Amino acid sequence: MKIRLPEKRVAGLLAALIHLWARTMRITIHDSNGFLTGPAGAPGICVVWHNRILGLVMAGLPRVGKVPMTVLTSPSRDGELLAQVMERIGLQAVRGSSKKRGAAALLELRDHARAGRTLIITPDGPRGPVYQLSPGVLLLAQKTGLPLYNTHVFYSKARRLQSWDRFFIPWPFSKIEVRVDPAQIIPPTTDETAFETARLALQTQLGTD
Repeated sequence: MKIRLPEKRVAGLLAALIHLWARTMRITIHDSNGFLTGPAGAPGICVVWHNRILGLVMAGLPRVGKVPMTVLTSPSRDGELLAQVMERIGLQAVRGSSKKRGAAALLELRDHARAGRTLIITPDGPRGPVYQLSPGVLLLAQKTGLPLYNTHVFYSKARRLQSWDRFFIPWPFSKIEVRVDPAQIIPPTTDETAFETARLALQTQLGTD
């Protein structure tokens, strides 16, 4: 879909705002893997709930340009705007969801992973239900063999929107804390029960409010 000029301007303004906003934040990252803090290494799949993605983007800005990253966004018009914002920040975007372009998006993400790009996935996006993990992220981990990194984002002060995911917007000059769990490898399986058990385990590990 071709983006009209006003949308391009909005994307540029939002990207600039995120950069300025992030400079006011006090960000702490706990990551024994070195996934978000160490030198650029092997790619992985960063998994974070949809309502906390803004804090992760702010925390990850110092790595943009050093570590190639791709984020999954929805194929909707809002997703197109988000993709443009991410690209202006320095991240590539793949468009897709479980309901539209799901298979194509998985193939594109696999190709990005093979090219050495780290993938950022919000497994309950783009429309929820909130904190319900879609199977796509497990399928992606199985097909690529990449490690999964469950990522938790906490805010000292934030506003919550009345959206389906109760999206968090941190207040300027507040604190963002990011915690990255140890890496997990999801082995391939053809057993539906084993797959569902793995999905529920990952969903539980990510937690809720």
